[in-house]
Amino acid sequence: MEKGYKNILTLSGLSINYEFKERTEGYRKALKEAGIVEEHILDIDVTFEAAKKAIKKNARILKNIDAVFAQTDLMALGTIEALEELSYNVPEDIPVIGFDNIQIGTYFKPRLTTIEQPLDKLARMGINNIIKIMQSNVKVRKFIEPKLIIRQSA
Repeated sequence: MEKGYKNILTLSGLSINYEFKERTEGYRKALKEAGIVEEHILDIDVTFEAAKKAIKKNARILKNIDAVFAQTDLMALGTIEALEELSYNVPEDIPVIGFDNIQIGTYFKPRLTTIEQPLDKLARMGINNIIKIMQSNVKVRKFIEPKLIIRQSA
């Protein structure tokens, strides 16, 4: 959105688990804060093949899309492959951002721009939260700031 994109498609696994509901809510919140009212969400399986298939199946909406936020890196890579097969250039025509910063994203071209979660902090926090829940039976909820890793796809 900082680059002026307003029609951002997100590929989500909304019906899979809470994690993707949270990511989709983050997408919606960012749109709202930017004054963007139209959201574009595809609820799919969170795999390479599902993303590739969804992009090809929904190719007609791409003419109205400025960018794609895939909620996993595998989905982002499947999106890039589908876009290239549909004769789009990434990032020139449609930039793509993933989420997770998995290593394989550094091997494909264009190199994947992604959002990284600090897994070591998440693991420590998870263990500490389990201990707190066991000791006091209280629900614990914390947020760790993700980091944008800029590469070639966006």
